[in-house]
Amino acid sequence: MLRKNEIHPKGFQNQEEQTKAIRSRTVPFELIGLSHQNLKKASSGLKKVQKDPKTTQPQADLSDALIQAPFVHLHNHSQFSVLQATSRINQLVEAAAADHLPALALTDHGTSNKLGGRDRQT
Repeated sequence: MLRKNEIHPKGFQNQEEQTKAIRSRTVPFELIGLSHQNLKKASSGLKKVQKDPKTTQPQADLSDALIQAPFVHLHNHSQFSVLQATSRINQLVEAAAADHLPALALTDHGTSNKLGGRDRQT
C-alpha cells in the first residue's frame, strides 16, 4: 500500500529515499524465473497409475524379501530422556535380545551427557 501511495506510516517520515525506492517498484517483489506446474494434472496422472492393478499388487519376491529382512527399532527413549520414558537401558537391551533384534537405537532427548554419563560408559 505504501508503493501505491495509499498509506503514510509515521515510521517512513524521515526516510524519503527508501519510500521513493519502494514506490518506484512496479513489482512488489523480485521474480526469480520459476515456472508454474499444473499439480492437478500431475495428480490425476498419478491416480491413473495407482488404479492400474499391475502396480497396486505387491510382488511376491519383494514380500518374501521383506519378511526375511531384520527389524530394528530406531526410536527409543531410556530413563535418561526426562519426561519421555522410564525404561532402563539394560531393560531395552534385554527386550531386544528376547525379540531377536540385531540392533537397538537410543534417541534420548536433552541429556547433554549430564544424566547417566557414568552409567553409559560402564
